Amino acid sequence: MRRLWLLTKPLIKPTTPGHQHLLRLLTTESTHTHHHHPVNSDHLLQVCTILFQQQSSPESRLHHNLSSANFHLTHEFFLQVCNRFPSSWRPVHRFFLYTQLVPCPHFDHTPTTFNKMLDIYGRAKNIDLFWDTVEEAVKRGLVNDKTFVVVLRTLASVRELKKCVKFFELVGKENCSVERLNKVVESLCSKGSKLVEEARFVVLHLNKEVAVRGDVVTYGWLVKGFCRVGDLVEASKMWNLMVDQGFHPGIDVYEEMIETFFKRNEDAEAFKLFHTMRTTRMQDLGLSTYRLVIGWMCTRGKVAQAKMVFDEMRERGIPADSSTLGSLVYGLLVRRRINEAYSVVQGIDKPDISVYHALIKGLVRLKRASEATQVFREMISKGCEPTMHTYVMLLQGHLGKRGRKGPHPLLNFDTLFVGGLVKAGKSLEATKYVERAMQRGLEVPSIKGYRYELWCLARSAGIRYCVLFCDAEETECQKWNEQRRREGEAAYDDAIFEDLARRFERPDRRNRWDSPLFELWPSRHGIQKSSGAITDAVAYLTKKVDSKTRDVKILQPTIATQSTRFSEVNSLYELDRATQEVSNMIVEAQSQAIGGLIRGISLGQGLPTLNISRTVGLPELRRLRRTFIKLTGQTSLSGPPPPSDAESAKRMFVDYLNRELGTA
Repeated sequence: MRRLWLLTKPLIKPTTPGHQHLLRLLTTESTHTHHHHPVNSDHLLQVCTILFQQQSSPESRLHHNLSSANFHLTHEFFLQVCNRFPSSWRPVHRFFLYTQLVPCPHFDHTPTTFNKMLDIYGRAKNIDLFWDTVEEAVKRGLVNDKTFVVVLRTLASVRELKKCVKFFELVGKENCSVERLNKVVESLCSKGSKLVEEARFVVLHLNKEVAVRGDVVTYGWLVKGFCRVGDLVEASKMWNLMVDQGFHPGIDVYEEMIETFFKRNEDAEAFKLFHTMRTTRMQDLGLSTYRLVIGWMCTRGKVAQAKMVFDEMRERGIPADSSTLGSLVYGLLVRRRINEAYSVVQGIDKPDISVYHALIKGLVRLKRASEATQVFREMISKGCEPTMHTYVMLLQGHLGKRGRKGPHPLLNFDTLFVGGLVKAGKSLEATKYVERAMQRGLEVPSIKGYRYELWCLARSAGIRYCVLFCDAEETECQKWNEQRRREGEAAYDDAIFEDLARRFERPDRRNRWDSPLFELWPSRHGIQKSSGAITDAVAYLTKKVDSKTRDVKILQPTIATQSTRFSEVNSLYELDRATQEVSNMIVEAQSQAIGGLIRGISLGQGLPTLNISRTVGLPELRRLRRTFIKLTGQTSLSGPPPPSDAESAKRMFVDYLNRELGTA
């Protein structure tokens, strides 16, 4: 047995001793016989309406209304009520409590109903309520294999790993079989879950605390789970642990490791593992392993090696399937061995779509689109139905890169995609895709965003602001749009018009940027009656304001709405040079005083005198200079303008020094 040797650290830290087991009798399947009765749709709608509208009502009121509905509670009725609320747990929870408190002779909870409630609580991430329901299910003995899967998957998704182990302790050792553990590990290691780390924690702790030991299937799922998340190091650890415990990895585990090596471009390791299978487990080597290796070899362009493996498979009497032959055909075409590829296809009695796809894909890659079209016609004539992928390959082969960066009149992928979804029975997905495609190039203006921007500008400028909203009925707007369309003027399409009407957000005086709000309705009240709102808005903006005015608000700028004044590079340079000259003159004048008393410093013609009575050190002078430059560059729109030339900068700097030094 080949071991995968990698430098690793211990998987987990050993845990504390196990806990005392609780012995309870659990059932695997329900012992009650349920007769399926048709569900009354009217009663179902009535009950769901009561649950939705009164989900926050007192318990007595809700129970009274449910009892007055006079519905027939059955097993199927309860499940359909749960399915009516896919995204809300509270109505179903209230109904679940009602079924437990109100006696019903024809209804009793089963593992199926409890599993449904656990799934609802788990999807809502209500772990406290979820765990209470788990304990209730264990107490009643309503636990089956599905319960194990739902509980472990929910707890693992929220990293409640200790509760995962505790659940096995609750149900008791006699009810924790290896088969149930394998179902749990399979669910956690599936491609959609990706909870393999949590699955490993559960397996290793159960071995120590609950004495439930995993078998070869358990460790095989762990290896495959780590391979599917791309963690070969941890997969190798679990492989070695499996070998140390005397288990032999299955063929599916080998294949998962080989495929992961190929995906990570570690072809040498994949070939080594495949060679190990050929030497140690040749009798177990089947079609699935050969198909996997041949497919990846052809993808890598190693057609010669793929042909050798293919011949070995044929010599062993293993018939090749269409997928394997298709991979070989594509590999030959990539290496431009076209005649050999056609000979392989001609040797197939009934080629299916995988063979034709490989042939079309290879010809398109060789830029032989017309030949690929001939293959497509032959495929149709032999009764092989094409798929959407077939048409996409042909269109790409004929049109090349056209249409890949934008819509193209001949490259209609949207129609093919929607048609494929409808044909597959996925009408809802097709509808959603059509809506996204219709809105792909549509840019709807955000009216609320414009109002907010105007409010910010008014606040930064420190002026008054109001919103004058001229509203109209949607039907009137539709008439105007139709009239413009009849007259040949620019008009909106019906879809765009409906989207604009749906997206428009009316002003609300409770919003800061919509207050004060003046509304007028010319289409409803007429122009004369609506003109009063315009008069009120003008009066608000022009009213004289004093200290006693309360009904008019002038917006004040804040740090968030103040605009930094942008200065040119030359202005900043002149400001820096002017302040530096003033600083140099101050330092020179103080040095000439030679310790004497300074009454004032004259800085030249046109500049005010710097009135100081003490010596100003150079560090203090530099600090004042930096502060002045910073304040001048951050002047707001409502403040004084910055200096326009060097002389103005000098005067402003001297005034600033007089104020700061306190003798001005």
